[in-house]
Amino acid sequence: MLPAPFVLILLLVFIPISPLYAASTCAGFIPASITTPANLIAAVNAAQSASCPGADTIDLAGNTITFTTAGFTDGGEDLALPAITTPITIMNGTITRSSAAGIKFLVVAGSNLTLDNLTVSNGGGPGIGGGGAIRVGDGNLIVTNTSFLSNSAPTYGGGAILANGTGSLTIRDSLFRWNEGGLSGGAINMQSESPLTVDRTRFERHNAPAGASIMVSATDNAMNTVRDSLFVGNSGALGNSIYTVGLN
Repeated sequence: MLPAPFVLILLLVFIPISPLYAASTCAGFIPASITTPANLIAAVNAAQSASCPGADTIDLAGNTITFTTAGFTDGGEDLALPAITTPITIMNGTITRSSAAGIKFLVVAGSNLTLDNLTVSNGGGPGIGGGGAIRVGDGNLIVTNTSFLSNSAPTYGGGAILANGTGSLTIRDSLFRWNEGGLSGGAINMQSESPLTVDRTRFERHNAPAGASIMVSATDNAMNTVRDSLFVGNSGALGNSIYTVGLN
């Protein structure tokens, strides 16, 4: 006797999958769409509020945020965004400046800031002394897959980034091009006692009298490392690529 025939029915259940990154990890407080400077300021404020405890991600979703005015200050210098005091990641977009007056974008002041897959351009300018785009104070800055283009600190140094507190600076798989420091560090001016770590990063066409690309003036307490990185077409009277002071 043959066995009775049977039918195998497969039930396929389709579960919607959210995008890997939403506009924020604190939905309902950080704006779902970030297209203007006001949106980004609101996002940073919300991420640092009691409503969004812990680390937060702000995803620009490919948008360009252009600052024409500054609503904050850093030691008397115009600043585009609130100081970073809680862990935040900003990713996937462009932050730039279009103004005659100088504007610094970010200050890291006591926590971790991560920048991933960003373009940061034209920060600083007239009246900006240290850190044309970003100043790292008592916090840590982690940069991955990010381009710093045409930022400047005309009256001092660190055309793209100045670290002058206790915070560390870690840069991986990134590009620095056409940044300029008035005195030292066309791209980066590292004055922190915490480490500078640079991996697989390209530095092109920088200008500064000392340390055309990178100026390091810290104590021996800091272990500074630059690995697998390329320096092209940089120009400085002291150090076309890297200049160090106060290190043995």
